[in-house]
Formats: sequence, structure tokens, C-alpha cells
Amino acid sequence: MPKKEGELYKSLTLYGRRFDIYYGYYEDCDRENPLCDPLPVYPDFLKTPLFTEDGEPFVTVTQDACEHFSGAGGRTADSTCGDCLHLCTGDGWIGICAYGKDAYNK
Repeated sequence: MPKKEGELYKSLTLYGRRFDIYYGYYEDCDRENPLCDPLPVYPDFLKTPLFTEDGEPFVTVTQDACEHFSGAGGRTADSTCGDCLHLCTGDGWIGICAYGKDAYNK
């Protein structure tokens, strides 16, 4: 059965925060393409930063890596948080960056 835009995909709680993930589209053009079905849309933590109680930022594994990136081959234009050694995954696509809260709160 096809999923509908706005339908709940799942709810999860990570590091004291609750996230409701809904089906939708990342790009407006996808909405107009009859071959594209809605998919789970995760928060955009670059647009709207969110931190744990300890000050670590939430990230998604697909977001662009920051200047604190640490991974094989070094940071490139294609590096994501999912490639970084500082990522502490929570539930699939959402985790926290454990680089150090002091680096983000300066």
C-alpha cells in the first residue's frame, strides 16, 4: 500500500528528545513527479539546530560534514556526518556529533 504525504513513518526518542518522522518530499519537484512516492523526511538540523541536554548537536547521517570531520581520506565536498568518526548513531538516520559540546557553543 503506497504511503501518503503527512502520514507518520515512525516516532523515536533519542538522547531525551522525541522525533516524529512523517512521509513527505525533500524537493518540490519530487511532489510533481508521478513516479516518486513520499518518503520519510528527517529533520534538517543545519536549518534548525537542536542539541542534547549535554550540548551535543543532533545530526543526520546524510547532512554535509562540518569542519570537525574526522574520517578516512579527510573531508571532501562529498563527506557526510555518516562518514565521520564523531557520529554516535541513535536510530538509523539520526545521531549526535560527539566532537565536543564546547566546540559548538563558542
